[in-house]
Amino acid sequence: MEIARFVQLLRARWLAVLACVALGTGAGLALPLTMTPVYEARAQTFITLADASAPDASLFASSQFTMSRLKSYTMLVGSPGVLGPVIADLGLGTDVATLRDAVTASNPSGSFIISVTAQSGDPATSAAIANAVSERLGTAIEDLEASSAGAQVSAQVVREAEPPASPTSPRRKLALALGLLAGLAVGLGLAAARQQLDRSVRTAEHLKQVTGAGVLTEVPLDPSIAGVTRSLSVTESFRTLRASLRFVDVDHPPRVIAVSSAVVAEGKTSTAVNLAASLAASGSTVCLVDADLRRPGVSQHIGILDSVGLSDTLIGEYPLDDVLVDWEDGVTVLPAGTLPPDPAALLGSQAMTATVAALHERFDFVILDTPPLTPVVDGAVLGALADGTILVVRHGSTDAAAVARAAETLDDAGARLLGTVLNRVPRTRRRRAEYSYVPRTRTGPGPARHADGARADDDAADGAAPRATDQAAAGSTSDVADSPAPTDVSDQPAPTDADDRRARTDAADGPAPDAPDDPEQEQAPRAATTTDRTARAAAGAARP
Repeated sequence: MEIARFVQLLRARWLAVLACVALGTGAGLALPLTMTPVYEARAQTFITLADASAPDASLFASSQFTMSRLKSYTMLVGSPGVLGPVIADLGLGTDVATLRDAVTASNPSGSFIISVTAQSGDPATSAAIANAVSERLGTAIEDLEASSAGAQVSAQVVREAEPPASPTSPRRKLALALGLLAGLAVGLGLAAARQQLDRSVRTAEHLKQVTGAGVLTEVPLDPSIAGVTRSLSVTESFRTLRASLRFVDVDHPPRVIAVSSAVVAEGKTSTAVNLAASLAASGSTVCLVDADLRRPGVSQHIGILDSVGLSDTLIGEYPLDDVLVDWEDGVTVLPAGTLPPDPAALLGSQAMTATVAALHERFDFVILDTPPLTPVVDGAVLGALADGTILVVRHGSTDAAAVARAAETLDDAGARLLGTVLNRVPRTRRRRAEYSYVPRTRTGPGPARHADGARADDDAADGAAPRATDQAAAGSTSDVADSPAPTDVSDQPAPTDADDRRARTDAADGPAPDAPDDPEQEQAPRAATTTDRTARAAAGAARP
């Protein structure tokens, strides 16, 4: 594996590798504690000729004879004639077979030494067994090699065994090292296997290959933001999305834009909300339509009432003007309203086509938050009504096959895929430092969120905490807390050199009528009060 790929693997799967290393190290520490310690003692016996006065030639021949038989002498250590007396002398309370497993004998090559090794759970017992076996082995050898010709083999213990100071097993340091290495090897193996089997979208290049459409923007993952704390990096990503839409089709720029995803929990709702706020901040009028009539989330995301809305208008229960809600400066929201029994049929009706056309005439942009494309057909139906669809894909979560199916679904329905948004992209340390100068200390009411959004169906899988939308509606909640929140212009920090730089960047998007001087002001539209929303909803509900 190349070094670059190995580093990428560690960065992507470091938690799994760390977990395996921790488990291996823990096993290396715990295993010795469960094992009975074993002590090992060793005694040595020297084998020689008893008759040293024999002629040199005869002595040499006898030595060669003895050397050739030393290997056989080591076999005697397990014989009952050696171990039986040892058991009786030491009162071990065991049998020959059991003791045979604990005693071994060896002869180093080229020497007249026989080493007897004994193992026991007690250090003193192991030394006593080694010494006793050596004595009995020497006696057995002398008895077997007694010669009537005169020269006799003599066995003498030259090194008595001593009680060992530490056990030979288990070896704690070795077990710890082996556990650590084993955990590291298993962790790297599992990480490599998961990397090979992982079919999720992780790069813009991969996403472009899967869908065949360009990546309009990458929304970064910002764990430091919570509640209504602002994040410039997320704000900049939606400015990029706004600018990218202008270049999708210069001759016929899209004005009715559907926002969808392949599966749930991708962040499509918050992408639609933040895109609407970004377009409105550039001076355009925007209508944000919650067209998800199965599990709507826009109203919950921004904190408005949705007792009546799109579905009630489509069936002729309420006029369109009575269900529109002024949310921010330049942004009007059309809630989902009453959930119908057959959403696909209602969204594919002539009434829906007429409603979209009416909104298109009244607003510069119409943003449709639609259901995911793979579970239901609603998103494809709405995509055919719109000028194009933006497909939101969550980094490292969405399977590439699901994204490809979503793109095919749009194509089969005759809908146009404008491009994709890669959401929750982990930022490198370098990119994180680029935005470190932004103040993040203020808190206050504000509706915009992070691009993985807050809604019951779209982002509940993120497990984010709910938050209050304003001081009077502290009970209304949202499912994602790691979202950037716009604030009032009065709360903005004084312009800095960095603000001027960002202003010059936004200038490349083209002039915007009545655009705010502060480029961050687009993330800070004024929220409608709960009182106004309640009164508006009550008036709509009271209409006969």
